[in-house]
Amino acid sequence: MHRFFSLIAILLSLSGVAHAEPVKTSTSEGPQQMVQRFYDQYVKSKDSIRYIAGSHSVTPGFKKVFLAFMKDPDTDVDPIVEGQDVPPSGFKASKPDIKGTAATVVMTSSDPGFKQHIKVHLVFDGKAWLINGVDKLIAK
Repeated sequence: MHRFFSLIAILLSLSGVAHAEPVKTSTSEGPQQMVQRFYDQYVKSKDSIRYIAGSHSVTPGFKKVFLAFMKDPDTDVDPIVEGQDVPPSGFKASKPDIKGTAATVVMTSSDPGFKQHIKVHLVFDGKAWLINGVDKLIAK
C-alpha cells in the first residue's frame, strides 16, 4: 500500500498538479479586498502588459481590451491607473457597490495632493470576483 501512495505522489509531482500555481482570488475575498490586493501588486509590477496577461484577477475579456488598448501607438496612459504616474502611497479601495454578480469599487489616491478616483468594474464568475473594466475600458 505504501508503494501505491508513493507512486501516486510521484505522478502528481511530475504532472504539475501538486505544484500548480494557486488562483489568487477566492470566494472568501470580497470585491474590495480583491481590488485592493490587485492594485497593490499592479503598481509594483515593472511590466503592466505581462502582469495583466498573466493575472488571475481579471476576466479574459478585460485582458483582451486592455492588451488591444496598450498596443495602440497613440496610447500614452496606463488605463489601470489612468495616467503615467502613481500616487507614492498607492490607492485605497472603497466599499463595493454590489448588484447581483456585478460590483463597482472606487480606487482613490492615498495622497491628499494627488487627486485621483478610478472606478473599477467587477463580475462574480461563481468562484471569485474578477476585474472586468476600469472606468471606460470595459470588456464586452
